[in-house]
Amino acid sequence: MAVVRVRGRGQLTLPKQIRRSAGLNQGDVVTLEVKGPGTIELKVLPRISLAETFDRWRIAGSIDWTKDRTEWEAAAADELIERAPQIRRV
Repeated sequence: MAVVRVRGRGQLTLPKQIRRSAGLNQGDVVTLEVKGPGTIELKVLPRISLAETFDRWRIAGSIDWTKDRTEWEAAAADELIERAPQIRRV
């Protein structure tokens, strides 16, 4: 177990041993979900190439980046979690 302090902007630094044990690397994307009062679950999403991203999620029509981005990210994260049983819980 590690103890870290949450900084002013809500940031925290995961200790090296925690990152190593969880297989976290610089640039990895994670999801965070509140599981209850004082409990957060962090999942590491597997990396995929840009070509694979475009193959999986076709975009047709005009794009409103401000409106659509959050929805796209959530859908992509949900799909990756379902397809990747190797995602580790920290």
